[in-house]
Amino acid sequence: TAFLFRNGQLIDLFPGLLESGGHAEAEAINDAGLIAGNVVFLEILPPITYIGRAFVWSNGALTLIEPLAGEEESEAIDVNNRGEVLCRSGNRAFFWEDGVVTELGALGMSLNDLNDAGQIAGGIVANDGYFHAALYDDGLIIDLGMLGGHSGGRALNNLGHVVGLSEIEGIDWPPHAALWRDGAVFDLHALVENQIDGVLISASGINDAGQIIATAWREPYIWIAYLLTPVDLGDVVGSIPTKVR
Repeated sequence: TAFLFRNGQLIDLFPGLLESGGHAEAEAINDAGLIAGNVVFLEILPPITYIGRAFVWSNGALTLIEPLAGEEESEAIDVNNRGEVLCRSGNRAFFWEDGVVTELGALGMSLNDLNDAGQIAGGIVANDGYFHAALYDDGLIIDLGMLGGHSGGRALNNLGHVVGLSEIEGIDWPPHAALWRDGAVFDLHALVENQIDGVLISASGINDAGQIIATAWREPYIWIAYLLTPVDLGDVVGSIPTKVR
């Protein structure tokens, strides 16, 4: 089930849920302590079914987020410091904020992270047939491109800088961690390869100071976590992302 750890105590957000056959996951929490997550209830009336709902929890108050009209389930992805919860219902995305729903429609985009400006990091299937990292910004989906193969955006900061991973031209494995910023893409592995043990294959978080959390891989099956702290890059510049093949 889902828990909040606060002041040395674990708070069960769904007391008795496990005993009833359901389960829950907390997906994200904002600075005000608003938690967004997902819960699955077991419906025991014939036929036995599982019902999935997004939820928000704040100071002991639990609210279920209903699916969009015509859909059966809702799913929470993230919550920002404005209190907007990014959700999915079927193939349609929407924001939920204090009971108000703003539908974004069928974006045709994976939804991975949300910032305080309402921008979303994720990915799209581009016209070239490759999966590209993408940024949703005020109704527009921006193709961020790739280093040379499939790419995906996993996280972003409040400046709209996106991190994730991208294949390299002609190489399926391993991919390289990537940063998309100001219209350019940076191969993060190439920038730090002399400082790490292995290949930096993915970045999964970036803060407003530009610090990035990333994962490196080393044969045979060794995974290493790294914190990347930006320094003066001097003449180091990103490349123009490949968007059409």
